[in-house]
Amino acid sequence: IVPPDLTLEVSLKGADWIYTYLKSFYIDETRPFGVNNKVYENVGMPHVLFNLQGNQNSVCKQVPQKSSNGGLKQDPITGELVKIEKCGFLVTEEGTGEINSEEFDKSMRDLTNFLAYMSDPIKEKREYIGKFVILYLLIFTIFSYLLYREFQKDVH
Repeated sequence: IVPPDLTLEVSLKGADWIYTYLKSFYIDETRPFGVNNKVYENVGMPHVLFNLQGNQNSVCKQVPQKSSNGGLKQDPITGELVKIEKCGFLVTEEGTGEINSEEFDKSMRDLTNFLAYMSDPIKEKREYIGKFVILYLLIFTIFSYLLYREFQKDVH
């Protein structure tokens, strides 16, 4: 199967989705390529940026439990936060990739911006011309209204 054209995906789902997609690959030995993705489960695309990012695993963590009023739940006796175990957090093993996590994040932002630009390269020019089109229509509306008033003088 041909891998998806990510410039088309930017047009369809947005740059934020692509950025999250590129950062959400994790090791999953049950998949044919050995990786899976949190955004698009059971994706058929290999993790082409694996050498840069390194090993990223899906792990479970203890997180504070939320109460029904939106705050954090506390133990009424000790006052300590009640924690529950949640799974699905992505943790990158430091030193397994060619670049560190901050550099990888920056690279993914740059790549996402490039893909967004390539999906619609004339967007800036179109928006620039659009301002003049709106200005023209406003001026035309004023002249049309003045002409309408002039015609209405002859009717009465």
